[in-house]
Amino acid sequence: MISIALYEDNIKDAERLLDLLNEWSFNRDKPITVKHYYAAGDVSALDAYDCLMLDVKMPGINGIDFARKIRSAKILVPIIFVSDHKIGRASCRERV
Repeated sequence: MISIALYEDNIKDAERLLDLLNEWSFNRDKPITVKHYYAAGDVSALDAYDCLMLDVKMPGINGIDFARKIRSAKILVPIIFVSDHKIGRASCRERV
């Protein structure tokens, strides 16, 4: 079973992501569990997850800074950044 922590403050966006994750799980016959969080928090237990999905723009600490905090705690779980921010054809990538 794949365990995912989803950090998304917008409930509609979280529901869309959960639908996509469940569809992916069903199509590949790979069971998943998703724990939804509305805001960044304590990082100490995050190494229990197989994957972290972080919204780039969250209240308090943003997803990029939260990822830096996670990495500084030596937690090496893969991180996927998500955002509904429209940037047209431009894209950016930053190493955290």
